[in-house]
Amino acid sequence: MSAQTINVQIPIDLIIDQVSKDIQDKLGKKLLAGNIEKEESKKEIWLTRIETARRLKVSLPTLRKYSLQGIIKVYYLGSNPRYKLSDVENTLKELPVLKFKHNI
Repeated sequence: MSAQTINVQIPIDLIIDQVSKDIQDKLGKKLLAGNIEKEESKKEIWLTRIETARRLKVSLPTLRKYSLQGIIKVYYLGSNPRYKLSDVENTLKELPVLKFKHNI
């Protein structure tokens, strides 16, 4: 006996409908269990030096100075400095306005 193959063409709309139903079912179960909210709160967003400097509205040398002084915590991923978004937001709240401040 030889095996025969049968080619069946299924409309793409039916495949998309089935896949979207499967995804909605799985998401619905996770939402009911609260898993997605817990997973989202655990994720940390990492910023580059340029992104961090823009958020703090400072230059790159000033950002380095803040890192060395401990005003903002820097993490190294290999040789690349990264900053946590939560640390940057906390620094924005705590950092006094130093622009145009003169030591007189």
